[in-house]
Amino acid sequence: MIMEAPSSPSSSWGRPSLPTRAPRCRIAAGPQNAETHAGQQDSRANAAAERASAAVVSRRVLLVEDEGVVALDLTFTLRQMGHVVAAHAASGAEAVQYASDVRPDLVLMDIRLNGPMDGIEAAQRIRAQHGELPVVFLTAFGDEGTRRRAQAIGCAAFLSKPISIHGLRDAISRLFEKSGGTP
Repeated sequence: MIMEAPSSPSSSWGRPSLPTRAPRCRIAAGPQNAETHAGQQDSRANAAAERASAAVVSRRVLLVEDEGVVALDLTFTLRQMGHVVAAHAASGAEAVQYASDVRPDLVLMDIRLNGPMDGIEAAQRIRAQHGELPVVFLTAFGDEGTRRRAQAIGCAAFLSKPISIHGLRDAISRLFEKSGGTP
């Protein structure tokens, strides 16, 4: 016996098909909708950034962090707060060079970095070259000996990882309130 393929969409091999429903999700009907949606997201992000920058004075930040994901997260957080990441370094030697190149208002410095120079030594060299440039240390290793070394060179703040947006915002605002808003 030979069976024929169904001739109509309502039947499947001689049996009636089950009723079908339209999908419950909305589907964009073309590239113009995707562009419109992206434009709306951009305008919302710009509006949020404008509100943040109106409330917070924008600072140029040198970010020194050797973990890529952490650096991206901190960059996003700083931008959300209205600051500019002027440069990102992954080693102490890069940090010292970038501090001279970009002249930041603030340095956010991880303590354990790639290469022979740790963050405390890099901060010491940066401060020797650029005076009282504020350095906020970020570390997952907050032991007492490390804290003492950081305090000995005059760190502005010491934050333990994972860094919260509120802790970072508070540390930066306290830092610039003390100095009357100037770095």
